[in-house]
Amino acid sequence: MDLERCLGIASDAAGTAGPFAVPTEDERTAILDFTRAVAHSSERTAAPIAAFAAGLALAGVETAMRATLLGQATAAIDAATASGEEAAASD
Repeated sequence: MDLERCLGIASDAAGTAGPFAVPTEDERTAILDFTRAVAHSSERTAAPIAAFAAGLALAGVETAMRATLLGQATAAIDAATASGEEAAASD
């Protein structure tokens, strides 16, 4: 099953007013890079939760900026990981 079909099924099941957004190719790459960075810097299970949180945070952002902002977040996580810093947990 392809991504678009999975999103359609999920959208129908959730009862949303419209279909879930299908990410652009740049967004797909940025999402995968971001979740890789999160998974390698913390618990692997943090990646899907971080992706969800990033999606909520970027929901109102112009499409052209989403991949860029996600890339900046990825770079920050990678830099912190490279310096040996553990990701700070927020409560």
